[in-house]
Amino acid sequence: LDLAAAAREFERSGRVIDRYPAKLRVDLRMLVAESLLATQQIGLADNFLDSILVDRPRQNVVDRVTYLRGLTTAAAGRPLEAIDILEKAAQSQDRYTRGLAEWARIEMMLEENMIGPDEAVQGLEVLRFAWRGDEFELNLLHRLGNLYIVRGDYNNGLTTYRETISVFPDSAKVREIAQTMNDTFSALFLDGKADELPPITALAIYNDFRELTPVGNLGDQLIFRLSDRLVGVDLLEQAAELLQHQVEFRLRGGDLARVGARLAGIYMLDQKPERAVSALRASDVVRMPEPLSQQRHYLLTRALAESGDVDKALGLLRGDQSREANLLRADIYWKTQDWLEEATVIERLFHDRDP
Repeated sequence: LDLAAAAREFERSGRVIDRYPAKLRVDLRMLVAESLLATQQIGLADNFLDSILVDRPRQNVVDRVTYLRGLTTAAAGRPLEAIDILEKAAQSQDRYTRGLAEWARIEMMLEENMIGPDEAVQGLEVLRFAWRGDEFELNLLHRLGNLYIVRGDYNNGLTTYRETISVFPDSAKVREIAQTMNDTFSALFLDGKADELPPITALAIYNDFRELTPVGNLGDQLIFRLSDRLVGVDLLEQAAELLQHQVEFRLRGGDLARVGARLAGIYMLDQKPERAVSALRASDVVRMPEPLSQQRHYLLTRALAESGDVDKALGLLRGDQSREANLLRADIYWKTQDWLEEATVIERLFHDRDP
Protein backbone atom coordinates (compact mmCIF):
# COMPACT_ATOMS: atom_id res chain seq x y z
CA LEU A 1 0.00 0.00 0.00
CA ASP A 2 1.20 3.50 -0.89
CA LEU A 3 -0.45 5.39 1.97
CA ALA A 4 1.34 8.65 1.12
CA ALA A 5 -0.19 8.65 -2.36
CA ALA A 6 -3.54 7.67 -0.87
CA ALA A 7 -3.39 10.62 1.52
CA ARG A 8 -2.81 13.02 -1.39
CA GLU A 9 -5.74 11.61 -3.33
CA PHE A 10 -8.06 11.74 -0.32
CA GLU A 11 -7.04 15.36 0.24
CA ARG A 12 -7.98 16.19 -3.35
CA SER A 13 -11.39 14.55 -2.93
CA GLY A 14 -12.46 17.01 -0.27
CA ARG A 15 -15.76 16.16 1.47
CA VAL A 16 -16.96 13.77 -1.20
CA ILE A 17 -16.84 10.91 1.34
CA ASP A 18 -19.69 12.50 3.30
CA ARG A 19 -22.09 11.73 0.43
CA TYR A 20 -21.52 7.96 0.54
CA PRO A 21 -23.75 5.48 2.42
CA ALA A 22 -22.86 5.03 6.10
CA LYS A 23 -21.14 1.63 5.72
CA LEU A 24 -18.94 2.77 2.83
CA ARG A 25 -18.38 6.12 4.51
CA VAL A 26 -16.99 4.43 7.62
CA ASP A 27 -14.60 2.26 5.58
CA LEU A 28 -13.34 5.20 3.54
CA ARG A 29 -12.80 7.39 6.59
CA MET A 30 -10.82 4.58 8.19
CA LEU A 31 -8.57 4.48 5.12
CA VAL A 32 -8.19 8.26 5.19
CA ALA A 33 -7.23 8.18 8.88
CA GLU A 34 -4.63 5.45 8.26
CA SER A 35 -3.11 7.34 5.32
CA LEU A 36 -2.97 10.60 7.29
CA LEU A 37 -1.32 8.80 10.21
CA ALA A 38 1.25 7.31 7.85
CA THR A 39 2.12 10.79 6.59
CA GLN A 40 2.32 12.23 10.13
CA GLN A 41 -0.78 14.42 9.75
CA ILE A 42 -1.82 13.54 13.27
CA GLY A 43 -4.43 16.22 13.89
CA LEU A 44 -6.29 15.46 10.67
CA ALA A 45 -6.11 11.74 11.39
CA ASP A 46 -7.72 12.29 14.79
CA ASN A 47 -10.48 14.33 13.15
CA PHE A 48 -11.33 11.53 10.78
CA LEU A 49 -11.33 9.01 13.63
CA ASP A 50 -13.83 11.23 15.44
CA SER A 51 -16.00 11.38 12.33
CA ILE A 52 -16.11 7.58 12.11
CA LEU A 53 -17.62 7.34 15.60
CA VAL A 54 -20.38 9.82 14.67
CA ASP A 55 -21.96 7.10 12.52
CA ARG A 56 -22.19 4.75 15.54
CA PRO A 57 -20.37 1.86 13.82
CA ARG A 58 -20.13 -1.78 14.93
CA GLN A 59 -17.91 -2.68 17.89
CA ASN A 60 -15.14 -4.11 15.69
CA VAL A 61 -14.91 -0.73 13.94
CA VAL A 62 -14.83 1.07 17.31
CA ASP A 63 -11.99 -1.21 18.39
CA ARG A 64 -10.09 -0.42 15.20
CA VAL A 65 -10.58 3.30 15.85
CA THR A 66 -9.24 2.78 19.38
CA TYR A 67 -6.16 1.06 17.93
CA LEU A 68 -5.50 3.91 15.50
CA ARG A 69 -6.11 6.42 18.30
CA GLY A 70 -3.35 4.73 20.24
CA LEU A 71 -1.01 5.24 17.28
CA THR A 72 -1.92 8.91 16.86
CA THR A 73 -1.45 9.46 20.59
CA ALA A 74 2.02 7.91 20.43
CA ALA A 75 2.86 9.98 17.34
CA ALA A 76 1.81 13.08 19.27
CA GLY A 77 4.49 12.31 21.88
CA ARG A 78 2.36 10.71 24.62
CA PRO A 79 3.59 7.09 24.67
CA LEU A 80 2.36 6.12 28.13
CA GLU A 81 -1.16 7.30 27.31
CA ALA A 82 -0.91 5.49 23.98
CA ILE A 83 0.02 2.23 25.74
CA ASP A 84 -3.12 2.45 27.88
CA ILE A 85 -5.28 3.06 24.80
CA LEU A 86 -3.70 0.16 22.93
CA GLU A 87 -4.29 -2.13 25.90
CA LYS A 88 -8.03 -1.46 25.51
CA ALA A 89 -7.87 -2.13 21.77
CA ALA A 90 -6.02 -5.38 22.48
CA GLN A 91 -9.16 -6.68 24.22
CA SER A 92 -11.10 -6.57 20.94
CA GLN A 93 -13.07 -9.60 19.76
CA ASP A 94 -11.70 -8.91 16.28
CA ARG A 95 -8.53 -11.05 16.01
CA TYR A 96 -6.79 -8.81 13.50
CA THR A 97 -7.32 -5.62 15.50
CA ARG A 98 -6.36 -7.44 18.68
CA GLY A 99 -3.11 -8.59 17.10
CA LEU A 100 -2.23 -5.17 15.71
CA ALA A 101 -2.95 -3.42 19.01
CA GLU A 102 -1.01 -5.87 21.15
CA TRP A 103 1.98 -5.77 18.81
CA ALA A 104 2.02 -1.96 18.84
CA ARG A 105 1.69 -1.96 22.64
CA ILE A 106 4.63 -4.36 23.02
CA GLU A 107 6.83 -2.28 20.71
CA MET A 108 6.01 0.93 22.61
CA MET A 109 6.71 -0.70 25.97
CA LEU A 110 10.02 -1.96 24.62
CA GLU A 111 10.92 1.50 23.34
CA GLU A 112 10.04 3.04 26.71
CA ASN A 113 12.19 0.43 28.54
CA MET A 114 9.12 -0.89 30.33
CA ILE A 115 10.04 -4.38 29.13
CA GLY A 116 13.18 -5.98 27.72
CA PRO A 117 13.76 -8.06 24.60
CA ASP A 118 12.95 -11.29 26.45
CA GLU A 119 9.48 -10.08 27.45
CA ALA A 120 8.93 -8.65 23.97
CA VAL A 121 9.75 -12.00 22.39
CA GLN A 122 7.37 -13.80 24.73
CA GLY A 123 4.56 -11.41 23.82
CA LEU A 124 5.17 -11.58 20.08
CA GLU A 125 5.43 -15.38 20.15
CA VAL A 126 1.84 -15.46 21.45
CA LEU A 127 0.77 -13.24 18.54
CA ARG A 128 2.07 -15.76 16.00
CA PHE A 129 -1.28 -17.50 16.38
CA ALA A 130 -3.41 -14.35 16.32
CA TRP A 131 -3.43 -13.92 12.53
CA ARG A 132 -1.86 -16.04 9.83
CA GLY A 133 -0.98 -15.80 6.19
CA ASP A 134 -0.50 -12.15 5.18
CA GLU A 135 1.75 -9.15 5.78
CA PHE A 136 0.96 -9.26 9.49
CA GLU A 137 2.49 -12.71 9.92
CA LEU A 138 5.39 -11.92 7.57
CA ASN A 139 6.33 -8.75 9.44
CA LEU A 140 5.79 -10.40 12.82
CA LEU A 141 8.13 -13.29 11.99
CA HIS A 142 10.72 -10.86 10.62
CA ARG A 143 10.55 -8.81 13.80
CA LEU A 144 10.73 -11.90 16.01
CA GLY A 145 13.85 -13.06 14.22
CA ASN A 146 15.41 -9.66 14.81
CA LEU A 147 14.58 -9.69 18.53
CA TYR A 148 16.00 -13.18 18.96
CA ILE A 149 19.27 -12.01 17.40
CA VAL A 150 19.33 -8.87 19.58
CA ARG A 151 19.11 -10.94 22.74
CA GLY A 152 21.81 -13.35 21.50
CA ASP A 153 19.53 -16.30 20.72
CA TYR A 154 21.05 -16.86 17.30
CA ASN A 155 19.63 -20.32 16.73
CA ASN A 156 16.02 -19.22 17.22
CA GLY A 157 16.66 -16.03 15.28
CA LEU A 158 18.03 -17.80 12.23
CA THR A 159 15.36 -20.49 12.50
CA THR A 160 12.64 -17.82 12.49
CA TYR A 161 14.17 -16.10 9.47
CA ARG A 162 14.32 -19.44 7.66
CA GLU A 163 10.67 -20.12 8.51
CA THR A 164 9.69 -16.69 7.21
CA ILE A 165 11.34 -17.37 3.86
CA SER A 166 9.69 -20.81 3.72
CA VAL A 167 6.20 -19.49 4.44
CA PHE A 168 6.48 -16.41 2.21
CA PRO A 169 8.83 -17.43 -0.63
CA ASP A 170 7.33 -14.94 -3.09
CA SER A 171 7.52 -11.90 -0.82
CA ALA A 172 9.65 -8.93 -1.86
CA LYS A 173 11.21 -9.09 1.62
CA VAL A 174 12.76 -12.52 1.06
CA ARG A 175 15.97 -11.08 -0.37
CA GLU A 176 16.34 -8.72 2.60
CA ILE A 177 15.72 -11.50 5.13
CA ALA A 178 18.13 -13.85 3.35
CA GLN A 179 20.82 -11.15 3.45
CA THR A 180 20.17 -10.65 7.16
CA MET A 181 20.68 -14.38 7.70
CA ASN A 182 23.99 -14.30 5.81
CA ASP A 183 25.17 -11.22 7.71
CA THR A 184 24.24 -12.75 11.06
CA PHE A 185 26.03 -16.01 10.24
CA SER A 186 29.16 -14.14 9.14
CA ALA A 187 29.10 -11.94 12.25
CA LEU A 188 28.96 -15.06 14.37
CA PHE A 189 31.76 -17.04 12.82
CA LEU A 190 33.97 -14.44 11.13
CA ASP A 191 33.59 -11.40 13.38
CA GLY A 192 33.97 -13.37 16.61
CA LYS A 193 30.48 -13.24 18.10
CA ALA A 194 30.40 -17.03 18.30
CA ASP A 195 33.33 -16.79 20.72
CA GLU A 196 30.80 -15.55 23.29
CA LEU A 197 28.86 -18.83 22.99
CA PRO A 198 29.74 -22.24 24.42
CA PRO A 199 31.69 -24.07 21.69
CA ILE A 200 29.14 -26.87 21.42
CA THR A 201 26.37 -24.28 20.94
CA ALA A 202 28.36 -22.55 18.21
CA LEU A 203 28.90 -25.89 16.51
CA ALA A 204 25.17 -26.72 16.69
CA ILE A 205 24.32 -23.39 15.02
CA TYR A 206 26.91 -24.02 12.33
CA ASN A 207 25.57 -27.50 11.62
CA ASP A 208 21.96 -26.27 11.49
CA PHE A 209 22.80 -23.46 9.06
CA ARG A 210 25.79 -24.87 7.20
CA GLU A 211 24.31 -23.70 3.89
CA LEU A 212 25.06 -20.10 4.91
CA THR A 213 28.81 -20.73 4.86
CA PRO A 214 30.35 -18.25 2.40
CA VAL A 215 32.03 -19.66 -0.68
CA GLY A 216 35.77 -19.42 -1.18
CA ASN A 217 38.39 -18.17 1.24
CA LEU A 218 35.97 -16.55 3.68
CA GLY A 219 34.13 -19.82 4.14
CA ASP A 220 37.40 -21.66 4.70
CA GLN A 221 38.48 -19.12 7.32
CA LEU A 222 35.15 -19.53 9.08
CA ILE A 223 35.52 -23.30 9.32
CA PHE A 224 39.18 -23.14 10.40
CA ARG A 225 38.33 -20.67 13.14
CA LEU A 226 35.52 -22.83 14.48
CA SER A 227 37.59 -26.02 14.30
CA ASP A 228 40.48 -24.38 16.16
CA ARG A 229 38.10 -23.34 18.91
CA LEU A 230 36.74 -26.87 19.19
CA VAL A 231 40.26 -28.25 19.45
CA GLY A 232 40.97 -25.72 22.18
CA VAL A 233 38.23 -27.23 24.36
CA ASP A 234 39.11 -30.84 23.46
CA LEU A 235 36.14 -31.39 21.13
CA LEU A 236 38.46 -33.17 18.76
CA GLU A 237 35.94 -35.40 17.01
CA GLN A 238 33.71 -32.45 16.15
CA ALA A 239 36.67 -30.38 14.94
CA ALA A 240 37.81 -33.27 12.75
CA GLU A 241 34.33 -33.59 11.20
CA LEU A 242 34.46 -29.97 10.11
CA LEU A 243 37.84 -30.33 8.43
CA GLN A 244 36.97 -33.72 6.95
CA HIS A 245 34.17 -32.03 5.03
CA GLN A 246 36.70 -29.45 3.80
CA VAL A 247 39.08 -32.13 2.60
CA GLU A 248 36.39 -34.15 0.86
CA PHE A 249 34.35 -31.40 -0.78
CA ARG A 250 35.75 -27.87 -0.70
CA LEU A 251 39.51 -27.71 -1.18
CA ARG A 252 42.04 -28.29 -3.95
CA GLY A 253 45.80 -27.93 -4.42
CA GLY A 254 47.96 -26.46 -1.70
CA ASP A 255 44.97 -25.60 0.50
CA LEU A 256 43.91 -29.24 0.42
CA ALA A 257 47.39 -30.37 1.48
CA ARG A 258 47.58 -27.81 4.28
CA VAL A 259 44.16 -28.60 5.74
CA GLY A 260 44.78 -32.32 5.34
CA ALA A 261 47.83 -31.93 7.56
CA ARG A 262 45.80 -30.00 10.10
CA LEU A 263 43.12 -32.70 10.05
CA ALA A 264 45.74 -35.42 10.50
CA GLY A 265 47.16 -33.54 13.48
CA ILE A 266 43.74 -33.47 15.12
CA TYR A 267 43.28 -37.18 14.54
CA MET A 268 46.66 -37.79 16.18
CA LEU A 269 45.58 -35.72 19.20
CA ASP A 270 42.42 -37.82 19.32
CA GLN A 271 44.55 -41.01 19.23
CA LYS A 272 43.22 -42.08 15.85
CA PRO A 273 46.42 -42.59 13.83
CA GLU A 274 44.73 -44.71 11.14
CA ARG A 275 42.43 -41.79 10.31
CA ALA A 276 45.43 -39.47 10.30
CA VAL A 277 47.08 -41.68 7.67
CA SER A 278 43.87 -41.66 5.59
CA ALA A 279 43.59 -37.87 5.87
CA LEU A 280 47.15 -37.37 4.67
CA ARG A 281 46.73 -39.72 1.74
CA ALA A 282 43.40 -38.17 0.73
CA SER A 283 44.98 -34.70 0.72
CA ASP A 284 48.19 -35.55 -1.12
CA VAL A 285 48.87 -33.24 -4.08
CA VAL A 286 51.61 -33.06 -6.67
CA ARG A 287 53.08 -29.67 -5.84
CA MET A 288 53.28 -28.07 -2.42
CA PRO A 289 55.77 -25.83 -0.55
CA GLU A 290 58.75 -27.71 0.83
CA PRO A 291 58.07 -26.87 4.51
CA LEU A 292 54.52 -28.20 4.16
CA SER A 293 55.76 -31.31 2.36
CA GLN A 294 58.25 -31.94 5.14
CA GLN A 295 55.64 -31.42 7.84
CA ARG A 296 53.29 -33.89 6.17
CA HIS A 297 56.11 -36.41 5.70
CA TYR A 298 56.97 -36.47 9.39
CA LEU A 299 53.30 -36.48 10.38
CA LEU A 300 52.69 -39.53 8.19
CA THR A 301 55.72 -41.22 9.73
CA ARG A 302 54.40 -40.67 13.24
CA ALA A 303 50.87 -41.77 12.25
CA LEU A 304 52.15 -45.00 10.66
CA ALA A 305 54.22 -45.79 13.73
CA GLU A 306 51.29 -45.10 16.07
CA SER A 307 49.04 -47.34 13.98
CA GLY A 308 51.52 -50.22 14.28
CA ASP A 309 53.20 -50.05 10.86
CA VAL A 310 56.65 -49.45 12.34
CA ASP A 311 58.70 -50.79 9.43
CA LYS A 312 56.98 -48.50 6.94
CA ALA A 313 57.41 -45.55 9.31
CA LEU A 314 61.13 -46.19 9.69
CA GLY A 315 61.39 -46.71 5.94
CA LEU A 316 60.12 -43.18 5.40
CA LEU A 317 63.01 -41.90 7.52
CA ARG A 318 65.70 -43.85 5.65
CA GLY A 319 68.61 -41.59 4.72
CA ASP A 320 67.24 -38.66 6.73
CA GLN A 321 69.65 -37.70 9.53
CA SER A 322 67.96 -34.43 10.47
CA ARG A 323 67.24 -33.70 14.13
CA GLU A 324 63.48 -34.02 13.49
CA ALA A 325 63.96 -37.45 11.89
CA ASN A 326 66.16 -38.67 14.74
CA LEU A 327 63.68 -37.47 17.34
CA LEU A 328 61.00 -39.46 15.54
CA ARG A 329 63.27 -42.53 15.46
CA ALA A 330 63.98 -42.18 19.17
CA ASP A 331 60.27 -42.03 19.91
CA ILE A 332 59.53 -45.10 17.76
CA TYR A 333 62.37 -47.16 19.25
CA TRP A 334 61.31 -46.22 22.77
CA LYS A 335 57.74 -47.36 22.20
CA THR A 336 58.90 -50.62 20.57
CA GLN A 337 61.48 -51.15 23.34
CA ASP A 338 64.34 -51.48 20.85
CA TRP A 339 66.89 -50.27 23.38
CA LEU A 340 69.98 -50.81 21.24
CA GLU A 341 68.69 -48.64 18.41
CA GLU A 342 67.32 -46.19 20.97
CA ALA A 343 70.78 -45.77 22.50
CA THR A 344 72.34 -45.27 19.07
CA VAL A 345 69.88 -42.53 18.16
CA ILE A 346 70.18 -40.82 21.55
CA GLU A 347 73.97 -40.74 21.18
CA ARG A 348 73.61 -39.24 17.71
CA LEU A 349 71.23 -36.60 19.04
CA PHE A 350 73.64 -35.81 21.86
CA HIS A 351 76.60 -35.29 19.51
CA ASP A 352 74.51 -33.28 17.05
CA ARG A 353 73.13 -30.88 19.64
CA ASP A 354 74.02 -27.20 19.50
CA PRO A 355 77.14 -26.33 21.51
